[in-house]
Amino acid sequence: MSWPFQTEDTTALMQWGVAVGASLLGALSDLRTRRIPNRLTTTVLVTGCVSSFFVGGFGAVLGSMVAAVVVAFPFVLLWALAGGGAGDAKLMGALGAWLGVKNGIIALICVVLFGALLGLLTAWRKGQLVPTLTRIYHLTAARFPVFTWLSVILRWSPGRAEPGDDKMLAMPYGVAIFCGVCSAAVGSFLWPR
Repeated sequence: MSWPFQTEDTTALMQWGVAVGASLLGALSDLRTRRIPNRLTTTVLVTGCVSSFFVGGFGAVLGSMVAAVVVAFPFVLLWALAGGGAGDAKLMGALGAWLGVKNGIIALICVVLFGALLGLLTAWRKGQLVPTLTRIYHLTAARFPVFTWLSVILRWSPGRAEPGDDKMLAMPYGVAIFCGVCSAAVGSFLWPR
């Protein structure tokens, strides 16, 4: 069963349109209340699975669920291990249900890049850029020795993290999700695969 007048372009336009709209609502809510509502994420997830059924049957629904897990997984880890937002993880999973694995991973990469940029801008705006970069260095150098070598090559000595310097800077990550999804959507139409 398929949508009437369905073409590959209209399906992609509908998927990205829902993803951009849902991420906009998530960003606005995150800016206003510092939360992304469950009714938004649940609605987007369920409608993504239902639309997948109409487009491709039960196999497509399974694909939507796999995409939801794949796209949400890094944010679930961030929530569980580093205090990230659960709403961010749920929204990313719901968007994955609409976008599928391939487009979902593209959106995920864009969201992570915008998240890093937003995080650095937030740290800079709050006068915490150097302590934030120092914390990032100490967190990554222990796990990835390449960062230690990079600091030697760049002749940068990050010093030590100060006691009590382990608090995270709060930022509305929904904005990064929206910006990342928009850039992935534009990219998918400018450079079709």
